Formats: sequence, structure tokens, C-alpha cells
Amino acid sequence: MAGSDSVAGTLVYVFYELASSQKDQLKPAEELHDLNVCDRKTLRSLPHLNGVINENLAISELQVTIALLVSKYHVKFAPGEDGARAVEEMTDRFAVLPGPLSLVFEKRTWKI
Repeated sequence: MAGSDSVAGTLVYVFYELASSQKDQLKPAEELHDLNVCDRKTLRSLPHLNGVINENLAISELQVTIALLVSKYHVKFAPGEDGARAVEEMTDRFAVLPGPLSLVFEKRTWKI
């Protein structure tokens, strides 16, 4: 059960939180702008990125993946999506599996 199921569920919730809070999503993205997102020492020093990670189970293995995605993409709910299904249709099969969540990843242009 360990591994991809828990990582997938964690990623769903991380991006659910980011899509739910458009204003707060910009803070870690700004921290990551023009940084080497594969440099773990640098990533550990970023308070907003680590706040996102720590708030969502503090799984450090996801740090680089989340940093890459947040630095490159603006995440929002897909048209017609409000995120409710991710919670309402959650199932518990030893590891909690979130319900469906439709997201849009738009390439950041950094013309803020």
C-alpha cells in the first residue's frame, strides 16, 4: 500500500489547496522564480513552499516535484470544478483515496 497510492493522494490534496487559494499560490511560485528547483538546500530555505508541503503531510520526497510544478504552472480548478468531489467522494481503503479532482495547469509567464 505504501508508495504511489499515498503519494498520489498527497499530491491531489496539495494541488487542491493550491487551486483553492489562488492568492496564496503565488507566494511559493514567486519564491521559486529563477531558482534551481532541484537544489534541495535551496528548497529547504523557502518558507512559503515549505508551508505548502508541511501543511500537506510534510512529505519531503515530494518537495522537488511540487517545486517544479508550482514554479512552472499556475494551478486552478478546471471549468465546472469546485473541488468538492475530492473530499465528498473520498474512499478509505486502508490508505485514503481522494475523489475526482479536475485541474488546469497553465504555464507561468512571470508577467505578474
